[in-house]
Amino acid sequence: MTTHGGLPLIGSDPYHNETSQDERREALINDRDQAQSSQGVTYIARATATMGDELGGRFAHLARGQQQVVGTGPSPYPQLPSGSPWRRDPVPQEPPLNQDVNALPESN
Repeated sequence: MTTHGGLPLIGSDPYHNETSQDERREALINDRDQAQSSQGVTYIARATATMGDELGGRFAHLARGQQQVVGTGPSPYPQLPSGSPWRRDPVPQEPPLNQDVNALPESN
């Protein structure tokens, strides 16, 4: 172990893991498959699937039904009146640039 002033340097020792690359890959695939099947693949799916898991005791009745994950349903914001200037976007539609934005510059 390398030391500096009598203190060990963190990160100076090589990483030591006795499992093979195949075993680690298999564990990662297994973890991914279990996470996808039980909780969903997106943050909002995971939040919805695990909603209420931490509740217990006097809050157990709130576990399902009375909780809501923000963003899973329609916005509660009311429609603006038809005469409101913020009901529509006053900026007109921009014309196309007629240039390929993905084109790379020519190299000489």
